[in-house]
Amino acid sequence: MAHELTGILYEDKESPPGYLVFCPEMDVLTQGDSVEDAQEMIRDAVEGLLEILPAEEIERRLSGPPVSLPEKFEEFDEEDQMSIVEVGRFSFAVEVPVSESAIG
Repeated sequence: MAHELTGILYEDKESPPGYLVFCPEMDVLTQGDSVEDAQEMIRDAVEGLLEILPAEEIERRLSGPPVSLPEKFEEFDEEDQMSIVEVGRFSFAVEVPVSESAIG
C-alpha cells in the first residue's frame, strides 16, 4: 500500500554543499550533496528501513506522533545546530507492507 510521507530539507551553512533531510513520520535522518540527492537518499533510507522493520514497528511509527528534528539535533553541539536551517518541505510516496492484522 502506498503511503505519503514528509521530507524536511535542511541546508548546512557551514559545510556546503550539504543537505540534511528528515522524515518525521519514520524518524529517519540522512544527507545528500544536492537537494535532488537528499530527496533520493531519504526515499532510499525509508524504503530500506521498511524492508527490515517488523510490521508492528512500521505501524507504530506511522500511527504515532511524528518525531521532531530538535530531538535529533541534540546529537550536535550548539555551534553545529546554529548552522543548519530549514530550506523546504516535500512529500514522497513509499510502498508500505501491509501486516496480516491490518488485512483483518
